[in-house]
Amino acid sequence: MKINNDIWILTDLLHFIKKRKAFFIIGFLIVGTFLIFEWDKYSSFEKRVAKSLHEDTIIESMTIRIYDMSKKDDFFPERKAWVTIKDQETINAVLEDFSGLKLKRDEDARRQVREYEIKLLVTNEVKPDLLVTKNIYLEVDEHYLEDYKILGETEHLKTIKSLEENEEIKWETNE
Repeated sequence: MKINNDIWILTDLLHFIKKRKAFFIIGFLIVGTFLIFEWDKYSSFEKRVAKSLHEDTIIESMTIRIYDMSKKDDFFPERKAWVTIKDQETINAVLEDFSGLKLKRDEDARRQVREYEIKLLVTNEVKPDLLVTKNIYLEVDEHYLEDYKILGETEHLKTIKSLEENEEIKWETNE
């Protein structure tokens, strides 16, 4: 008798779903669309630069610009200092600090200048015997990489700050 009762319950459930199939499909599409948009908000440093910066990329130089963020309402903060680095070991150390960063898109963070701007001059082979050189710009501060909030505790500015404090580095200034 138990099996008969289970069959009736299953039959009733299937009949219920069949009658309301359109509602189930619409609900599934709405939930699926929401999940796709939420999933798309999450990224990593590697995903953000994967097309332009990969294993075969030649990094010619890295320019670091520091902006004066002391005036909170200043939309265009003044550039305090900048330096161009060609030492591959230093460039790799800066990029290593960024590796593994987990990011989440923050719609409210767009169009804001960050404390540091990093310009990488890179060369990539796009076809055999065809090299393309271009600049990659990254704007970063303690909490953001471009318009992505940095998730978790990180030390992604460790090397940049050590360069900033290093008296052997010849920073150019507006003075």
